Amino acid sequence: MENTGSKVKDISIVVLVLAVLVMGGYLISSKIGDAGKVTAEEQAKVASVATVNGTPILKDVFDTQLAAAVATYKAQGVDTADAAKLATIKTEVLNNLTSNELVNQAIAAAGIKAILNFAPARLRASKDTRLKNVDLSIELETLSFYLAQPPR
Repeated sequence: MENTGSKVKDISIVVLVLAVLVMGGYLISSKIGDAGKVTAEEQAKVASVATVNGTPILKDVFDTQLAAAVATYKAQGVDTADAAKLATIKTEVLNNLTSNELVNQAIAAAGIKAILNFAPARLRASKDTRLKNVDLSIELETLSFYLAQPPR
């Protein structure tokens, strides 16, 4: 009888250990599963609208540039609600981002470490390249302001 009671006790312990392991595994996997889930907002940030030589153009960058372009066109009186005009603006923004990425790749390939940009187009450099955008119209306006001040 002792032998039978001992076997039942051993089986009970094994079943209990297995139950604990299964429950622990379930809890751990559910926590990892929740941690590994990506929200729609996070997906939108890393989603790309195009790829240039293996480098993605991120959707959030595109959306930011698009919003700025739409605001500029609206300020100029362009009807941006028109689907055809909006499509043209989107194409223009994507072409600008693509061109900018191609320039960045050429700069990196040439080993250029710093750029002083006087062009009216605002460049965006890669993290390995220092960039200073200079808007000559703003600089001339500033100079004009100082010249208009009475001498000290």
